[in-house]
Amino acid sequence: MGVDIGEYINMLDHPVVLVDEDMQILCANQEINKISQNEATSAIGHLGGEVFECDYARCPGGCGKSTHCSGCVIRNSVKETYQTGKSVDKRPATIEKEIQGNCVPVNIFISTRKTGDVVLLQVEESQENVSSQDCDSDL
Repeated sequence: MGVDIGEYINMLDHPVVLVDEDMQILCANQEINKISQNEATSAIGHLGGEVFECDYARCPGGCGKSTHCSGCVIRNSVKETYQTGKSVDKRPATIEKEIQGNCVPVNIFISTRKTGDVVLLQVEESQENVSSQDCDSDL
């Protein structure tokens, strides 16, 4: 008896998406809300940069088409895994997000695994993104 991939990724405690070689999202778990304002169901069919709210995805041509995209660690890691089958484990990356009108770098770690003809992409937010105000509230 097999497990439905949607059920499986919803059991994971980090944001996870299944993407094709073009970074189009085929499936996303509910944890995607930790790093995106998009719901998991609304992420399907969109490109990774759109769902992860990368500021460069708003450039002409969209996600994957700007000059910045050639150096995108997320896109390049997915491409590498898709082409070679080799997994990536907790590779550091930065997403430039627009937050309250400002471009803010958000540090993350990404992991990839190829399964069949898709890549599972897991995103973990770095603890370096925790503001000092959040830390002080624990004292």
